[in-house]
Amino acid sequence: MGIELREITQKYGELTAVNNVNLFIEDGEMLALLGPSGCGKTTLLKTIAGLLPLYRGKICFNNEDISKWEAQKRNAAMVFQNYALFPHMSVEENIAYGLKIRKNNKSQTMAKVDEILNKVELSGLNHRKISELSGGQQQRVALARALVIEPSILLFDEPLSNLDQRLRIAMRQKIREIQQEYGITSIYVTHDQEEAMSISDRIAVMKDGIIEQIGTADQVYLKPQNRFVAEFMGIANIVKLGENQELDRILESGNPGSSLRSRILDGGWDMLKHRLLVFRPEDVEIGEAGEFEGTVIWQETIGSVKMVTIDYLGNKIIAEIRNYYKSGIKCANGDRIRFNLDLNEIHLIDD
Repeated sequence: MGIELREITQKYGELTAVNNVNLFIEDGEMLALLGPSGCGKTTLLKTIAGLLPLYRGKICFNNEDISKWEAQKRNAAMVFQNYALFPHMSVEENIAYGLKIRKNNKSQTMAKVDEILNKVELSGLNHRKISELSGGQQQRVALARALVIEPSILLFDEPLSNLDQRLRIAMRQKIREIQQEYGITSIYVTHDQEEAMSISDRIAVMKDGIIEQIGTADQVYLKPQNRFVAEFMGIANIVKLGENQELDRILESGNPGSSLRSRILDGGWDMLKHRLLVFRPEDVEIGEAGEFEGTVIWQETIGSVKMVTIDYLGNKIIAEIRNYYKSGIKCANGDRIRFNLDLNEIHLIDD
């Protein structure tokens, strides 16, 4: 089921929650809607589901305008953040609810329930009460209830936000496996960039009701189109060109084979001045031969990775040291430290 959104606008009174969004989701694709709280991603999801009346625009499923269809006719199943399970019903009854509404016969219903319970690894828990399940099991019941009706579209509204980190990783893998197996067109709302990158085919990054950038995880991470996307998609080092003579001199006289140096030679240094240089912590290499020198102002170790914040001429540069305990690199707050930048990985955006 291909989904096309044309100039979608949604309002709550005078507040514009979604502003003129155009988006196409391929048949069988998993698209992540990523952005901070209040950016409009859940409003957009509910609009697609038919849970909110459309203020302006057009929604098409396989090129058919369904903008005015009732939610039941759209054959879209939604998995909510709080699971929205019926506490007075058993696991089996919760999963079978949608089939009963559709008036499937009892034998077909039970066969489908058993099949989907096996798929989400909950076999044998048919008669268990919802209150007797763990958070992860409840999440799988919610997923099973959505899948059992054989929807054309699956919609996820931050379904893993109530789980601990270990369980979130396991469940996002399970969701992705099942989505790919069934080939259901899916939209996944989250504010967690790691979750979005791991589970989706493409990501639409939203801010203030507007889609700032759409692309694969690699595209939005490595080539952000603006400062918001750069900073939202993980840790970003952002330095303004043309404000520091030492930095400009090193970059201008750098390796002629680097992509940045090539752009300087092609377009002239003046064309790059006052633009923003964006690079990730993994693009900063700490070592004695580094061309840059700064002062360590913060460092923290997370597992085998040490994140080091360096003050370089008033700019905060964050470096990542992988396999820290084996690297032989030692640093403490206040230490002077040398580093290099991978000029092939640097990205330029407008200020």
